[in-house]
Amino acid sequence: MKQKTNDGNPWGKKAVSNAGVSSMPLAERFPYRKQQLARTPPNIDLPTDRPRIREQIYRDACRSFVLSRKLISVLKDLSEQEHVDLSVTLLATFKILLARYSRQEEIEVAAPIMAGSQGRNREVETFHSCTLALRTDLSGNPTFRALLLRVREVCLTAYGHHDLQSKILSVEPKADPDVTDLPFYQVLFVMHNFPGSGGPGAIPDLVGLKPEAVGLELCLFVWEKGESLEGVVKYNAELFDASTIERLLRHYETLLKSVAVNPDQLIGTLPLLTRAERHQLLVEWNNTETEYPKERCVHQLFEAQARNTPEAVAVAFKDQQLSYRELNCRANRVAHYLRQLGVGPDVLVGLCVGRSLEMFVGILAILKAGGAYVPLEPTYPGERLSMILSEAQPSVLVTQRPLISRFPNMTGR
Repeated sequence: MKQKTNDGNPWGKKAVSNAGVSSMPLAERFPYRKQQLARTPPNIDLPTDRPRIREQIYRDACRSFVLSRKLISVLKDLSEQEHVDLSVTLLATFKILLARYSRQEEIEVAAPIMAGSQGRNREVETFHSCTLALRTDLSGNPTFRALLLRVREVCLTAYGHHDLQSKILSVEPKADPDVTDLPFYQVLFVMHNFPGSGGPGAIPDLVGLKPEAVGLELCLFVWEKGESLEGVVKYNAELFDASTIERLLRHYETLLKSVAVNPDQLIGTLPLLTRAERHQLLVEWNNTETEYPKERCVHQLFEAQARNTPEAVAVAFKDQQLSYRELNCRANRVAHYLRQLGVGPDVLVGLCVGRSLEMFVGILAILKAGGAYVPLEPTYPGERLSMILSEAQPSVLVTQRPLISRFPNMTGR
């Protein structure tokens, strides 16, 4: 399938004939573009390696990648079946990646209209006069094929109104040269498959764009080279490490391969991790088996550790912590008291304590006393707690003062 575009339209020849809106009277189309300019795009909460700050410094970096001829051939066939350009398929997959990373259902990406602009001279306005705002709703966990149609309609509609952008900027000039009220974009997607493209970064160069001027954090450039597809991710190195971007590209390729194999999968079930990452997550990181003396109990192992590292932190909760020595001493005091109450082997002890350091003290104390604890979640309904107590019949209940009123039948035990 030969991919072509006309008149700077990056979405394929069908987009021009199908959009239809470009022939509408200007007055009827004006509200759409004014709304696009006036609204604030939803922030994409991409996880960064360093926090964003108000006066964000921009340090340009890039990583390249290549997609195989076999993969691109399958994706082109899929695009042809769905009557979209390859760029739409690549964009839809990229939006799934952004949605999975950010855990958001509404994703907006900036995309260029053409490799040049007749917009105003200021670089931010020039950028917006030749840029489409492509916002897609990914909610409902659709199949990839269904999402592809959503993205296609967004592209067609946006391109049908693209000529209004520079008109609005010219018709409504600002008295104040500050252009911060224009929408800023975090992510840019560029598919160089139309005449006049000059390789990665050509569009920003031709419009005099500096990524930091328009808030861009991540830019994905792709272009066909022979029968394969090459690409570059430009990113702000003040926010992202190179390893993070390399992982993002691996996940993007994994999604593309999954889509090529089965475009009818639900987007929420599309594999994201590579085979090596899945093995690391499921096998390597779970290989936590450690040899320890099987004839010794947990509380005895704890006591041995307390003797070896008494001042090391044993447990922490919020801004509180206990060393091994402190935890061991507190547990010993409670354990001695429990022994006085008759707790020993084969004796059940109810434990109803909120998430806190006291929870660990209680568990360890019951084990030291020789008993077994029956966990009672404080947030359970009263009927649920009563049922557990009725069945377990613990002889002693360990709890916190604010929770005593929940156990009127255990008073004095």
